[in-house]
Amino acid sequence: EEALAVLPPLVSINQTTKTCNLGRTSVYRLIDKGELDAVRIHVSTDGKTTTRITKESIRNLLVSWSTQST
Repeated sequence: EEALAVLPPLVSINQTTKTCNLGRTSVYRLIDKGELDAVRIHVSTDGKTTTRITKESIRNLLVSWSTQST
């Protein structure tokens, strides 16, 4: 919970990998499965986008993992 407190509402893929102790591929797989909520943000006029994960979905994922392990 302490690690989540300092995160912004929308979290980068790299921050998500560190917070959840996962690789990038695993994070994208969790997005595809609907276990993490992702937002695509247009960051420039040339059409480039960046992906951000909602902090709430990270919290929900970690809670679900902690309840499964008990």
